[in-house]
Amino acid sequence: MLEPFFYTITNQSASYLAKTATFSEEFTNLGTADSEPVLYFIFGTGTSVSAITITNPDTTTMTITTSLVINDILIVNARTKVVTKNGTEIDYSGVFPNFRVGSNPFTVTITGTVLVDVTCTASKNYL
Repeated sequence: MLEPFFYTITNQSASYLAKTATFSEEFTNLGTADSEPVLYFIFGTGTSVSAITITNPDTTTMTITTSLVINDILIVNARTKVVTKNGTEIDYSGVFPNFRVGSNPFTVTITGTVLVDVTCTASKNYL
């Protein structure tokens, strides 16, 4: 199926470093059409991490229930609708993030105590 927009060759990205169990950030979509982000979580020191919930800009949520320890990498890929933990696909519930044009505030809530680095990438889509 053909899409009515085109993508840039390079993605826009933002990094959020040394975040704790609950944090809110904002991602600005610089294109002229919605974009499906990819979120990369790299887990640092922490204890008893059992779930992560992403509250999207439109207030829908996505929850991933899994045990996470230091050096685990969790990738939430809204483009492909896949969540992986250390390269293995895992289950999730809810709705993948969708970033509209302009400002997109989102909140991440992690069950447990942790420091986590997060990188968000999204293509710039144009009509």
